Amino acid sequence: TCALPIWYRKYLIFTIAVLSFACLTHPVRATEYAGGVLQWPAYGQYTNDVNVPDVGIVTSVSVFIEDAQTYMGFDNNAMMLTSPQGTTRYLFDTATYKISGKSLYLTHFIDSASKIITDGVPPYPGSYRPGESFSTFNGQSMTGTWTLAVYNNALSTSNAGEVTTWSLFINEPVPPTPPATPTPPPIPFPTPMSPWIILQ
Repeated sequence: TCALPIWYRKYLIFTIAVLSFACLTHPVRATEYAGGVLQWPAYGQYTNDVNVPDVGIVTSVSVFIEDAQTYMGFDNNAMMLTSPQGTTRYLFDTATYKISGKSLYLTHFIDSASKIITDGVPPYPGSYRPGESFSTFNGQSMTGTWTLAVYNNALSTSNAGEVTTWSLFINEPVPPTPPATPTPPPIPFPTPMSPWIILQ
């Protein structure tokens, strides 16, 4: 039986290990958790909860508002997201991160967006950074109750409004780091015999 050289066997094992890593390593997938209707009929703060049953550590968070309306304008409203650990971040507020207009439509609050929500134009379609970064949630447990809240500071009941559809996304897709291409070891060649050696 012809045995394989030791260097070749090591190279073969290394190559198989690299290919196995590439095949078995998958991106971290985002999970969508659908919220319900959030209404604010008068002055005060109103909430809608999403229960996350999955177990894991937060690496990223985003909020998608499919449709929201307010009668007098969102400059009278603040919107916040609170994690199960009690950490609250403002998507927008009534002061530093104030927005205008009476509607949000297909608005995705995500830290990776190039533009902050205050630089957008109503009804804010597309992706925007929230007023306060969601990165504060990173490292926390995702399991438990996440709360979207709206504070309505207009004393008049005419500023009623609602978020009709919204979703919480935890852990956006992150592509894995590609494995390094293995470099095969040099192939040893026998040293040729000198032609000047005279056999006795």
